[in-house]
Amino acid sequence: MMKKSVLFLILACVFLVFSQAGSVLADSSYQISKVGKPITNSTAITAASGNDAKGNAYMYILLQGEPAQLVVFNLFNKKIVDQKALTGSSSGWAVEVDGKGEVWIGGTPSNKLYKYNPNQKKLTDLGKATSGSTSIHDIEVDHHGNVYGSTSYEGGLFKHSNGKFQNLGQAASGKTIGRSLAYYPGTNTMFVGVGANADLIAWNLSTNAKSLSCLRNIKTQPLFMI
Repeated sequence: MMKKSVLFLILACVFLVFSQAGSVLADSSYQISKVGKPITNSTAITAASGNDAKGNAYMYILLQGEPAQLVVFNLFNKKIVDQKALTGSSSGWAVEVDGKGEVWIGGTPSNKLYKYNPNQKKLTDLGKATSGSTSIHDIEVDHHGNVYGSTSYEGGLFKHSNGKFQNLGQAASGKTIGRSLAYYPGTNTMFVGVGANADLIAWNLSTNAKSLSCLRNIKTQPLFMI
C-alpha cells in the first residue's frame, strides 16, 4: 500500500511539472532572447613577438577554437589591434616571425600555412603544406627567407619558397611525428626533433645528409626552482 502511495505522489509531481511547462510555452510573454555570442576561443596555444615597420611591438597569439584565431596584441598600449580567423583550422601549434616582421602560422588539423602582414593587417591562407599530414608543429625561417615546417603524421619537413611548397620527406625512418625545429645558418643545417621515441636529426639542407643523435639514453636530472 505504501509503495502505491509513493508511486502516486511521483506521478502527480511529474504531471504538475509538465502542466506548468506547457503553460509557460503557451504564454506569449515568454520569448527567446539573444544574450550574446558563445565562447568560441578559450585556450591560448602559443605565441611569438615581433615589430611592424613603425616599430610597434606586437605579440602574436594563437587561440584554439572553431575556427582558430590569430590575435595581435600591442605590447606598448596593451590593446588588441587585430584578430583574424584561421579558416579551416581549430588550433595552431606553430608561429614564427621572420626578419621582415611577417608572421608565419601553422594550422591543425588542416596542415595549412598562413602568413600575416602586420603593416597591412592582412592574413593570407597559403594552403595545405603537404598532402599526408594534419599538423604543422614548428616553423623556422632560414637566412634566405625560406620557410620550413615540421609535420605530423608524416614526420617530415616541408619548405615554402617563392609561393610554392616542397615536401622534403621524412626526417627519420619510422618516425611519424615531426616536432621542434632549430636552424643553424653556419652549416645550413636544420635540427629536427622527432618522435616517438624522441630523436634529434641533424639535416644538412645543402647536401640532404642526415645524422642521428639518439636522445633516449641521455640521463636527465629533475629541474626545480625555489
